[in-house]
Amino acid sequence: EDYKKAVDHATSAVREDAAEPRALILLADARIRVADYEAALRGLSSAFVTLQGRQGPEVLRRRAAAHTLSAQAQERLRRYPQAMEEAQRALELDPKLSAARVA
Repeated sequence: EDYKKAVDHATSAVREDAAEPRALILLADARIRVADYEAALRGLSSAFVTLQGRQGPEVLRRRAAAHTLSAQAQERLRRYPQAMEEAQRALELDPKLSAARVA
């Protein structure tokens, strides 16, 4: 139930500013936690679009986080090749990102 509330709060944040990648990434994370993987992937796609053309270390961290979440959603959908690609992209952006590591 707490995750459903998180989805509601994150959805409100996205409605306030749909161009804010942080809100889109948080919404995707909440959707993954309630097993709404396809919706999470759509939100992450929007986050990638909003991050295009932006520079800086914070943007790289957000891109890495988005790729990590995308890898998690793809893995849960049993799309293993796509999950591995997303995890690799996350690690290319942030080699120290332990959440993207695959055993």
